[in-house]
Amino acid sequence: MISAASAQIEAVGGQHMKTTIMKDGKLIVVPDYGKVQGMLLGGIATFVIFITVIGPECVSFPSPHQYCGTLILCFLVQEPWVEL
Repeated sequence: MISAASAQIEAVGGQHMKTTIMKDGKLIVVPDYGKVQGMLLGGIATFVIFITVIGPECVSFPSPHQYCGTLILCFLVQEPWVEL
């Protein structure tokens, strides 16, 4: 299902982004699927990097950060391991 939607998105993107090639001495306007694929790959790479940055830290030793889902969120909420 995902690949069918991706193919449809790529086809629609190709309709809107055109490039010109030379075929038999004539210039022909064709869809620029390379640019569309690059944009889709860039979006996926950005998503993976974003999720990696905010994702949980999985370590095999006890850490004060074990109470928080992520290191970033530990600084946004009150640190529960600090005694007042």
